[in-house]
Amino acid sequence: MMWRTAPLRTSRPRFALVRRLLLLGILGVLHSQLQPSEVLLLYALCGFFILIPMTFLPPAKWARWILFIIGALLIAVGGWVGGWMLIAGLFVVGFLAGQARIPERIASSTHTRRVSAFIALACAALSLFGFWLKEAVENGNASATPGQLPTLLMAAGYVAMFITLLRTPACRVLTQIFAPLGKMSLTNYITATLLMMVAKYLAPGGWWESGTVAAWITTFASCAVILAMQWAWSKAWQQRFEQGPLERVWRNFTWWGKSKSNSQQSPSQK
Repeated sequence: MMWRTAPLRTSRPRFALVRRLLLLGILGVLHSQLQPSEVLLLYALCGFFILIPMTFLPPAKWARWILFIIGALLIAVGGWVGGWMLIAGLFVVGFLAGQARIPERIASSTHTRRVSAFIALACAALSLFGFWLKEAVENGNASATPGQLPTLLMAAGYVAMFITLLRTPACRVLTQIFAPLGKMSLTNYITATLLMMVAKYLAPGGWWESGTVAAWITTFASCAVILAMQWAWSKAWQQRFEQGPLERVWRNFTWWGKSKSNSQQSPSQK
């Protein structure tokens, strides 16, 4: 979605994308010192090796269909065996979806609620079956494991469920809850690690790794408290500032230098 407007903002849009990914990678390296399983560095690498080459994609439909098939295969194989292929496939399909204006089409379609509700229910059923199969494999009652596909289906089900709810009267409440968090997603992602480190320090003993019911309840409660704190912090910050602190740094680093459209923008647009 950013790439659609980048050529309008600067005469060197790919350099802007490189700077954006470079800062994301630096944040990922620093963040990995606190959270080894963090994803920002992987996202930056996928951006360098997938997104930037895809900006040279010819406008022909056949090229986009070929890449979509490749992305779908990467998602399927990566979801089964795990690893970087899943993220790579999601990046390919996500880029194509942005270029095809899929988010705008979802927002404007009159069939969105029915289709997304069906997808949510289908993903819920398939993910439950996948998790049951994984448990059967662990107990020795089955031989084929579905890998990360149940988790991927569950994530897709959540997305479809929210799209459905956003086409109902619940939209206003959901927007009030999630918009402040989403507008500061990078800042909240990093600070969540810091808050979780505080929680582990205050309650030592590895409760988050024990796998017991009590551990699940404690982890869920900790996440709920962290989300509530981040919502309050995000809401208060956005009452005074347009963007979160890391989001502001990220944008300034991305669009570093003279913008091509500066002279054409009104003061309010700048």
